[in-house]
Amino acid sequence: MFSRNLNDWVPDHRQELLGAALTVLRAYIVAGKPAQPIQPYGSFEEWSGLLRGALVWLGSPIRAYRAPLWKRTTQ
Repeated sequence: MFSRNLNDWVPDHRQELLGAALTVLRAYIVAGKPAQPIQPYGSFEEWSGLLRGALVWLGSPIRAYRAPLWKRTTQ
């Protein structure tokens, strides 16, 4: 799936990744945290509204709640 070993790459680029994540969150907040077409994730409404909301606002395809993989495969 990835052309590089993320276990090695992520720690080496941690500062860049954190800067990018904070930039996205700040932009979303400055934009007024526009409502997104997503359902809250379990009992994490505030977290969901901020983090998932920012990702969807950015264009990520996470549109609705998805159960963790282990829940989907054991039922």
